[in-house]
Amino acid sequence: MKKIYISWQVNLIQQVRLIHALAESNYDVTVSAAELDKFAELVRKFDIKLHHSGTDQCDVTEDLRMSHQEPATSVGRIERPLIFPHGAIEECRRIWSLERMTQVGFSGLITSKRAKLITDWIHLNTKVKNPSLPNPNSFSNRAINKVKRTLGIPTGFKRQIGPLLLSHSSRGREFPIKAWDQEYFESLGDTQFTLCPSGDCVWSYRFFEAMLCGSIPIVEGTCPLYEGFKFYSFDDCLDSLKWDEEIALHNYEKCKEMLTIDPEELNGEISKLIKCKANDVS
Repeated sequence: MKKIYISWQVNLIQQVRLIHALAESNYDVTVSAAELDKFAELVRKFDIKLHHSGTDQCDVTEDLRMSHQEPATSVGRIERPLIFPHGAIEECRRIWSLERMTQVGFSGLITSKRAKLITDWIHLNTKVKNPSLPNPNSFSNRAINKVKRTLGIPTGFKRQIGPLLLSHSSRGREFPIKAWDQEYFESLGDTQFTLCPSGDCVWSYRFFEAMLCGSIPIVEGTCPLYEGFKFYSFDDCLDSLKWDEEIALHNYEKCKEMLTIDPEELNGEISKLIKCKANDVS
């Protein structure tokens, strides 16, 4: 048997990255037909093979576990904080720019909490007194974005504020772009430092995505998961920071070691799961 089936309704990036990693194994990966469109960008970019559910397959869903809070992701007995596919990590390395035209960047949703944090950072590091940040909850912005979505026009904006290139967008929240946003990763690959405010947890995907693209994170808060990486704090003065290729390479290699599974190990673990389920049936 060379097919494994995953019955998830896919909503989380953790699920997307894990399914992509499994699709790099020697086993065909099948998902429900309703989920296939969510992976369209991954299939186009990485030519991964995903199938909709059919016959002669082994359901391994209960052997795949994840926790966002910790974070933790596992396939059988293999566990990582997060699991990234080799193809995605290699693509991030490919788009590195040593010139890095953007000194500091932030790309994503600018919530009220993030707006205050970013404004404080701007006051600390620039001469801009009253930076104009978007209020996504304002009546006018909601109305404008509603019209844009109706017309199929992307919502959001980009604004240069001193050394900071600010990009406010919700595109990373919606499939199929949510599965792989090439524009987002290329912007990280051209940025020296990336602001990484905390989200629901202290840790963030942006922390790891930035380092995979060679950008050094500037974090709101730290946690045990960040140990061994080299990064800066929102309290650090930008004038004291310098992008360094050696630091970027250190972070990239540590990410690669922490977040990927050796192909031979992954194939072996999937084989064990399939054999175990076959024995249970018999």
